[in-house]
Amino acid sequence: MILKSGYLLHHLQKKYYPYSIEKVNISHKWDILKLQQEIIHTLPSKDIYYPLTEEELDDIFNGQGLILGVFVENTLIGVRVVSYWDEETKNLGRLVGIKDNELNQLVFFEATIILKPYQGNKLQKLMIDLASKEIKKLNTFKYFISTVSPFNYASLKSLLNTGFYIRKLVWIYENTPRYILFKRYDQEKIFHDENFQSNKRFLIDDFSSQRLHFDKGYRGINLIKKQHASILEMIL
Repeated sequence: MILKSGYLLHHLQKKYYPYSIEKVNISHKWDILKLQQEIIHTLPSKDIYYPLTEEELDDIFNGQGLILGVFVENTLIGVRVVSYWDEETKNLGRLVGIKDNELNQLVFFEATIILKPYQGNKLQKLMIDLASKEIKKLNTFKYFISTVSPFNYASLKSLLNTGFYIRKLVWIYENTPRYILFKRYDQEKIFHDENFQSNKRFLIDDFSSQRLHFDKGYRGINLIKKQHASILEMIL
């Protein structure tokens, strides 16, 4: 079933190609694993993306999640992975204060990966929106959660622009820093200028100041990109 179609710009060739976004199944597992490896080789640091394993994909295809794929000329060029009901998802929920009796209502937006020549087409935000619509049809889940490297600007910005906000900074995945982002499924964009209280701004790598303010109840709501650094904006 095709959820969305249109045209994407291949930035190296300066040429548009028709694309489709659809739910993928287990027959695409090896394509996803291959795509992951292609993406990892292009990253400035391997800490930015922690790859999914074959076993994790099997669990998702066996009913513990949803994967959307982007296809150009029948070739997989991007995926959005969502999982639920697994122990990792529940543990993340506990870190941000979700009650035990609500952990089964939590969805984990695991990853978006897109081949480099097709990045910059706003596919991340589009796939978040499409995945959210598919999940809402289930009438089962109440909360969305995600983990992103502080240095993955594109993924952070896409999630923040769809109503997620940063609740916590933790060290996971072989002791690498990750923001935990969170939103209720029925909230689109919850912060507006008139609601801002005690705005704080910190360099993206000023982890000690950020953690101090997260512990005080501040939430990360915006990224500001400067010439040589990114800045996290927080509100109380």
